[in-house]
Amino acid sequence: MPSSQSTQRRARPSRFLYEENAYLAAKFATFAVTAYLVVYRASYLALRLRRAEGAQRQANQMLRQKDRIKDEYVAHVTHDIKGHLVAIPVAGFRYESGSWPRIVASNS
Repeated sequence: MPSSQSTQRRARPSRFLYEENAYLAAKFATFAVTAYLVVYRASYLALRLRRAEGAQRQANQMLRQKDRIKDEYVAHVTHDIKGHLVAIPVAGFRYESGSWPRIVASNS
């Protein structure tokens, strides 16, 4: 009589782990979750970079405007100072040459 074990069909154990369905499903789930996290993180970083770049552009634009205002101010101040500096040597020359206007006190 054949033994009961021999009549029952035993499941042949898989020799390789990659032949198991549960292993393949877990591997696929791991890959899918990892891909999702990578895409999510990359899009989040791209969004933050775009916002930071916009803020950087705005700050640069404000700096250029303030630099232009400073340049105009320096040009005006330099022009005003040059006018006064030119008058100093001229006044010294007039005083030394005696062509300085003399103020005579009137005794009235």
